[in-house]
Amino acid sequence: MRALAAIGWVFGMSYQKLSLFLTAFGVVLSAMSLWRDVQQRAEELRRERLHRRVRVLGVDGAYVRGWGKTQPVLVAVDIGRGQPLTVGYALRFHFDRNSL
Repeated sequence: MRALAAIGWVFGMSYQKLSLFLTAFGVVLSAMSLWRDVQQRAEELRRERLHRRVRVLGVDGAYVRGWGKTQPVLVAVDIGRGQPLTVGYALRFHFDRNSL
């Protein structure tokens, strides 16, 4: 549940809205519980990344609606393990197809 809470938060859902969203699936958690879950999951991921080598890194981006506007979101994945390494938003994102 921590991972789902963290993903919802990264995509701009408030803890209140995330709590309401999860109740539709029969999961009843308070906003404070979700906040603690996100904090705990972030700490777990930080510790795991410190000790893990990545042989093949995949990075992808998408535009999502969050924080009142459309934001570019980037995801880094360890392709070999199929594990997400980090999810974050960029202040600016420009992709020029002609540069490939």
